Amino acid sequence: MMPTKAVGRCSVRRWMAALVALGLLSVGLLSYRMASLSLLSLPQFRDFRRNPRPRTSPPTYMLVRAIGNALPPRHDPARALQNLRFTLEHEQLEDEELATHWVLNRLVDEEVARQLRDLLTEFGADFTELPLDLNEYAQAPFHVVVEDHGVDQVHIEATGEDQWTKNQNFNAVYGSKNRYALGINVARNLMLDIARNSGARWLLPWDQACFLTREAWGQFKHDLDNAPRHQKYFMSFMDRLQEENENVFAPSFTANPWEEPQIIFRNDSIERFDEQLRYGQRDKAALLIRLQVSGVWDGWGWSSWEQRRTYANVSKDVTGPEAVPRTGYVLRLYSGLTSSVEANSPSAGFWREIRRAKGVIALLDKLEERVMREVYDYHSNKLLVYDETLLQTFMEKADTDEGKQLVSSLIHDADRALRVSKPWAITSNKALDPKRDPRMFSNFFDYKEETLDDGEMLREMAYNTTALALAWRLTDNKQYARQAVAFLDAWCADTSTAMRTTLEYADMSFQKLLTSNSNSTRGSLMGIRHTAVIPMLLDAIRLLNSTNSNSSSEGALPRELWDKITLWSQELYDSLQSAYARDTFRWSPGLFALLYDVQVAALAAFLDNPNSLRFTLGTMQGRLMTMMSPEEKLLVPTGVATKPYTLLMLATWSFAVDLAEQFGLAPHLFHFDLTPIAVRNE
Repeated sequence: MMPTKAVGRCSVRRWMAALVALGLLSVGLLSYRMASLSLLSLPQFRDFRRNPRPRTSPPTYMLVRAIGNALPPRHDPARALQNLRFTLEHEQLEDEELATHWVLNRLVDEEVARQLRDLLTEFGADFTELPLDLNEYAQAPFHVVVEDHGVDQVHIEATGEDQWTKNQNFNAVYGSKNRYALGINVARNLMLDIARNSGARWLLPWDQACFLTREAWGQFKHDLDNAPRHQKYFMSFMDRLQEENENVFAPSFTANPWEEPQIIFRNDSIERFDEQLRYGQRDKAALLIRLQVSGVWDGWGWSSWEQRRTYANVSKDVTGPEAVPRTGYVLRLYSGLTSSVEANSPSAGFWREIRRAKGVIALLDKLEERVMREVYDYHSNKLLVYDETLLQTFMEKADTDEGKQLVSSLIHDADRALRVSKPWAITSNKALDPKRDPRMFSNFFDYKEETLDDGEMLREMAYNTTALALAWRLTDNKQYARQAVAFLDAWCADTSTAMRTTLEYADMSFQKLLTSNSNSTRGSLMGIRHTAVIPMLLDAIRLLNSTNSNSSSEGALPRELWDKITLWSQELYDSLQSAYARDTFRWSPGLFALLYDVQVAALAAFLDNPNSLRFTLGTMQGRLMTMMSPEEKLLVPTGVATKPYTLLMLATWSFAVDLAEQFGLAPHLFHFDLTPIAVRNE
């Protein structure tokens, strides 16, 4: 039976009006000036020139190498420092015509950056630092529309894709973030500029682990010095060392250069590296193709978008195929991984790419968490629906006539909730799931027996608990808090009454059940609407726990109950990641999928999972694409009433945008270009 039938429902309309008066509820879509996706400024860098023997004339050759972030499991994190020391100690080319320089490329770990700076300084090496600005990185958006596809790639089920394709597509979602934080081609072009500005004739913008022996350098010099007038580019293949670096000094060592080559430029060359290609997206091979250099990269399966930037855009700075000759060789210093990883085989190459892709996402996820915590001051006890500062203001006005008038409706609803004699519990209703579990959330959308079904009961519990929590914070009347705690205990913690955290039987069809051979049925997409109150309920829990900095009251939630509620919330979050939830909610288009995202984001925020929160909010743009027709009209599912659907959609987007705005993600939600890429590239 419904508890306190005599008391009736919470006056939702009046309560919402009170929230609007308090400024605690957003009632309309916000308007934003949408920034361009090209938010990232030109690279800023710090130049360190500490060579004790300054040059009196420009060098003939300049070798510049970039040191980037280690990407385990692709790289051993300790090897960058070890390999740099090895190079500084052992690369003794004894050539006054050669200058060397290093670029520290947006290093994420400041301690690693300091160690590298100290080591370069110890050896008197010139270097430039391209620093990572976390605030600038924070402006890089997620990409739900990936290059050729033109559709939301984040919220569709990837069927039939191999591991390689899945990794590439997922990395593409982080494309702008990759291009800023790793910025491999930005760094290469900076190295070209540094070398060209030195006055050198030959520019060598190479990767960090490249090492030259005297023998190899002799071959380079001979070929470069004797290059014909039309020869502006050379290439040099790499030998990927599979053992410790010291083995190169063994009498038996013979180089076997086979790996993707490094490129040498003459100072009047015009080509540069394509900065629209992220790290790991054939960033160097793309230029080799434009220079008409044939190799294994020709069989790598280039997308249409990539082909337009490469095969369809060959360089006018070379005379034709085979115009870029090979010279010398480069040693790629040992990565610290097993020899099988660095082997010259298709299988080893495949797994190197998989490791690299995973390493990139791991690094970017660390940065995403730092952005949330350091730039946007995220913490799990931060209110999402309500405004702590406004609450504090109204607490201070609580005893004034103005304050009492503003919160009178809310206090009235809280007083009604105080008179509830028995907390709402899902076990009050008949069990409708196949196993007849009284704690299972279940209801029919087309048939109703109880006064309140499970969905309505959840909303009543959430609304009343929130009214009580707000009233407690505004008045410090502990009766409100005790009643709210009792409601939460019954719904989330008590093992005899707590709701099981699955929506598999939410919004079942009674008509389908009647015709089912198995005498059972499952829930539907609309079932996610019943838990739309979760973000509000989680804020009520935060209020009762009083972990907010402006609170002057001690928490009303006992530690044991807090732990049980947190566990219940984690189980609900996990349930929303289940195969059923993905198939039913996540992969679906339209409003109900947006409701799913909002709930996942709210639970992630509560559970101290800033990465899930940021990714979910940052990719919601894709939901908008599924809600609009090509004619930019709202798509309403067949059989759904247009007006209620539209109102709920606007309310949900209003809250979603408000959430995104709190973490710097709102400017990207409504700004994207769906012009066919072929047209944009013309």
